[in-house]
Formats: sequence, structure tokens, C-alpha cells
Amino acid sequence: MEKQTTLLILLVCLLFSIQCFTSNAREAEVERRQREQLQQSCRFDRLNAQEPTQRITSEGGSVELLNVEDSEQFQCAGVAPLRETLNPNALSLPRYTNTPTMAYVVEGEGRLGVVFPGCPETFQSSTSRGGEGQQSQERSQKIRRVRRGDVVAIPAGVAYWLYNDGNRRLQIVAIADTSNHQNQLDQTYRPFYLAGSAPSGAQKAAGATSIGDNILQGFDTDTLAEAMGISQDTARRIQQNQKKGLIVKVERGLRMPGPPSDDYEREREREGNNVEEFYCSMRLRHNADDSEDADVYVRNGGRLNTVNRLKLPALRSLRLGAERGILQPNAMFAPSWLNAHAVMYVTRGQGRIQIVQNEGRRVFDGAVKEGQFLVIPQLHAIAKQAGKDGLEWISFTTSDSPIRSTLTGRNSVLKAMPQEVVMNAYRINGKDARDLRRNREHETIILSPTPQHQQPRAIE
Repeated sequence: MEKQTTLLILLVCLLFSIQCFTSNAREAEVERRQREQLQQSCRFDRLNAQEPTQRITSEGGSVELLNVEDSEQFQCAGVAPLRETLNPNALSLPRYTNTPTMAYVVEGEGRLGVVFPGCPETFQSSTSRGGEGQQSQERSQKIRRVRRGDVVAIPAGVAYWLYNDGNRRLQIVAIADTSNHQNQLDQTYRPFYLAGSAPSGAQKAAGATSIGDNILQGFDTDTLAEAMGISQDTARRIQQNQKKGLIVKVERGLRMPGPPSDDYEREREREGNNVEEFYCSMRLRHNADDSEDADVYVRNGGRLNTVNRLKLPALRSLRLGAERGILQPNAMFAPSWLNAHAVMYVTRGQGRIQIVQNEGRRVFDGAVKEGQFLVIPQLHAIAKQAGKDGLEWISFTTSDSPIRSTLTGRNSVLKAMPQEVVMNAYRINGKDARDLRRNREHETIILSPTPQHQQPRAIE
């Protein structure tokens, strides 16, 4: 009997594995076709570093978007960049989107609520009611603390909200992956708000991203009241468009169930991903500013932190990743290429970037500064050099396991080739070939400035 039970369990596990593999393969094929449709008319002939062009201001902060329709480079990459800023004690109203979202906390800290359908409300607290000392239980799904340096993954169709409980502004930058397999609508970023509304005139500009109103107002009031078991007066109230916008102030602060600090979550994150955590309590954030977690660290040069599906398993379903880079003044990020599109956002400082396409022509050669987005197309070679104040950035990648190849340093593709191949490929002698392959072999992708290159070339 025990052998039969064991065999049955093994069979179920095998069927589950086959089903997961088939589902992943099907989703990968859908995403591949969507990206191929974009690629048919795409040319990355000329790239530009851009700042958001559309700003929606609310009483508690602002949402800034870049008009993707006027920017071919973002259309071709299949992403929509955005920046959201919350003032202290401000609540970014609940919504869900048609695309997976990959975000990075530029500054500040707060609370993030992500509501997974069908999962239990595991956070609870007791609150007093009236003057009779009556207690009631307040319950919700898990609430996560986010802080500067966190990379956060949010699946498509999952409702979420964000609250700034700190004493300084909370700012995030993000990409919406419009060509992801989870998006089955058109290639437009569409947030569906469950409350509030965009201020009047916010979506009137030509080509501006459409930010909708409270979706509840689309239902008949009687239907809504009956479905939710509330009065018609209450139904009308939740349907009304608040004039305070998409981010509202919370005058007396927001009280919510859950631990007072994130010690609980840190302990949970040290645990493995069990079956419950895989969905209902899955880890959605990973701090990319932790120097101890850096994949590359160079004294006087800088560091590089990657966030992939191994560090944040939730990315496996989103098929997105991130790289956090910090260069010290005048340091270089060696010429390299990535097996996916990347959207770079400069979080601090300034520097010079060159991007080269397959015909050997530069499609970008210029300065970048804090607050700008830049697309680095798949397999295009890129080199970065920090300015006098250094250069810091976050890059969102359209792969959950991005692979970077470099032209110099310890893992150089040229170093890995036979010397005779390099000599004949470039028509150079043996000494020059050895220098080309070995001169930087003790360094990594981040190169500290050499004495003869202490200052970057001036940028017009």
C-alpha cells in the first residue's frame, strides 16, 4: 500500500512538472510572437535619453509618464516607463494594470499592499470601537515594507496600493512591460483604478497615455449596491470621482494590520520558497543597494548588483530582471552587450554613454543625467563612463536571467579566444594580441580610472 501511495505521489508530481513546463513553453511562445510583431517595423537607428513628458499632479503627489507613441525606441523595446512620487502620509490609490510592472525605489520608504486573488488575509490586528471598549478584528493580506534600493515585481491583473509612512517623499521608477505574455490587450499601458480619478485635463494632451477614472463608476448603481450588499447612497459615494486625484493625503496617518517593523518579513525572506510562499506570500522585492549582495565590486571603481530569477523567484513568471550600477568618479563600465532589451534610468550623477549597433555605427553618444530614461536595445554594445560626481543607475531588463558579455576584463570574449584567432581577426602581431586579451585580465566589467584617463572626454 505504501509503495502504491509513493508511486501515486511521484506520478502527480511528474504530471504537475509536465503541466508547468508546457504552460511556460506556451507563454514563452506567445511572448516571442508579440515581440516579433514589434520587431518587424522597428529600427534603433537613433536613441535619445528622455525625461517623462506627461505629469499628472494629485494632492498627495504625482505620476509622470513618457509618451511612448512619440518615442519609437520605447515602442520597439515593448515597455512604458513611469515615475511616481508620494509625499509623506500619501496613499497611491488601489489599481491593477494590463502589464507586469518592475519598479525600483529611488528614495524614501513605505508600505506596499499586493492582493493575490483567493489568498487568505494573514495580517490582523484588534481595534477599539466606540466608547464601550468593544474590539474588532481588522484583517488584510500581507503588507510589504519597501525602501530605497528595493526592486519590486508586480504581476499583471493583481491589485496593489502604495502608502508613504515616512517623513520624506517616496519616489519609484518603473517599466510596464507591454509586450509581455501576461498582456493580452494592445501594446498600451493601461492602469485600472479602483478609486479616485485623474485630474481634469490630465489625459487631453495629444498622444498622452490614457489614465482612466474609477472603474466602479461604469457599473449601474443598483447593480453595484446589490452585488456588494450596500446601500445605494454608499454605492454612489464609491462611484464618485474624487477631485483629489490618484494620490491622496491621509490626514491622521494610515493604520493597518501587521508588524510595526519589517523584521518579520526579513525572517520570512530567509526561509525557502515553500508552496504557500510561492503564490500567496511570495517574495516580491529584493534590495539592489546592498553592497554585500553585489555581483561585482571594485574598489575605487564601483559595483554592480543584478536581480534575476535566482535572487527573486517571482521574476520567473514576469520574465523581467534588473541591474543596479554605481560608478565612482571617472570610472568606466566596460564595453559589453546584453541578451535582452534594457531600460536605464539615471538615479544620480551624470556620465557619458556610447551605444553601437550591428553595422558598427553609434546610435547614441552623449551625456546622461539624473532623471533620464534610455533604451539599450538587445545585443547593442554599450560603454559608460562616469563624470566627476559619479554615475548611478537602475536598468530594467526584458529577461529574468540576463546574460552580459564583455569585450575586456576577466571574462572578456576576446580573452577566451585563441591568440591566433585574435591576431588574424584584427591583423595584429602577437604582442598586440596578448595586450588586447590580457592587459585588463585582472579586472572586471567595472574599470577604475587609470592615471592617463583620470578625466572623461568633454561632452558637448
